[in-house]
Formats: sequence, C-alpha cells, structure tokens
Amino acid sequence: MLLLKGKKKKIYFYFSIFFLFTTIFNTNLPNFFSKKFKVKYIEKFDDNLYIKEIHDLEEKNIFNINKKKLRSSLSNNPLVKYFEVKKIFPNTLKVNLVKSIPIAKIIENENYLYIGDNGKVFKSKKIFNSIPEVLGEKDLKNINYILQTLNNSSFVMKDVKIIKIFPSKRFDIIFSNGRIIKFPLKIEDKFMNYAFEIFNNGDMQRIIDLRLNKKIISTK
Repeated sequence: MLLLKGKKKKIYFYFSIFFLFTTIFNTNLPNFFSKKFKVKYIEKFDDNLYIKEIHDLEEKNIFNINKKKLRSSLSNNPLVKYFEVKKIFPNTLKVNLVKSIPIAKIIENENYLYIGDNGKVFKSKKIFNSIPEVLGEKDLKNINYILQTLNNSSFVMKDVKIIKIFPSKRFDIIFSNGRIIKFPLKIEDKFMNYAFEIFNNGDMQRIIDLRLNKKIISTK
C-alpha cells in the first residue's frame, strides 16, 4: 500500500515537472518563431532593379510570405522580364530578377514610353536613342507582333529608326540611312526574311513597296 502511494507521488512529481517545462516552452514558442524566422537576408541577382514589394518583406515572418501574391505582383511589374523567388529557412529569401530591356519607344503626352522585351510598357528617366520609335496606331498587341517578327528576322534592330503603323495595322519601316520598306497588312517570319533579301539587293532604290501581292515596286 505504501509502495503504491510512493509510485503515485513520483508520477505526480514527474507530471508536474513536465507540465511546468512544457508550459514555459509553449509560452516562449511564439517569440521563438517570431525571432528565428524573420527575413534577415534578401539575396538578389539584379541589384539595379528596385522592387518595393520585395524590400517590404524584410523583417517579415518567412512562413507568412504569400508566394502566390508575390508572384502575381512581380508578373504585373512592367520592368520585370523573369523572376524566381525561393525561401531558404530560417531567414533568407533568394530572388532572381531579370530586368526587361527596352526594344522600342512611343511618345505619349510629349514623353517617351518604352516597350520592353517582355511586351510591356514602362517609363524610364534614362533616354534610349538606339531603338526604333513607333508612330501611328498604338495597338500594343500589334506593335509587339511587328517587333517580334522583326527580331526573328535578319534585320538589325539598331538600323531601324521608325516603325510607322497605319489605322489598317499595315506598317512602314524607315531605316537610319533613309531607306523605306512598305509592308502589306499580313506578314510573318518568312515574309520578313524575304523583305530583308530584297532590301540588300543592290538594284533596289530608296523606297521598296511590297504591299501588292507578288510585286515589288522600287522608287526614289
């Protein structure tokens, strides 16, 4: 009987010690996680690109960072061409950012806006002179199609001075040397390379008109 009571006392004693330590640990647990898992380091692969949404994550709990929301924010940023975000526990974010490169410019309200190689429009304090200026219709989808087709061809983009787009969505290319190519309404990569061969033909004059099917008109 005395032995049984002794065992009960030991059980109560150990249980009390266990309860005491677990209570102390549970009380400090939120503080432990709060301090241990705060973002202290943000490793970026492009320090020239400032993204507020990323810098705002410093000192935030790494578990509370919504990667889906962050991805959406970066996807909508016109300056970002490519991104990758990784959580490295306990307190580091690794961010791989690739900045969009301007490939054309348009004028709006007497100011230049730039079209990046991600197909989006952005402002910049820096002025880029060696890229084409797009005049006329400002249909971004059509502009991007023309730029992509040009980029896929043998033409050198820095030689293109102006891309003039008409209401019909047909366009002319004016080159830095003053030569002009008039394109038909519908073009594709194959046609653009055909235009390049004609452009390089020494018998062609300053203006090359390719608007008529299976006809080439060359004038001064």
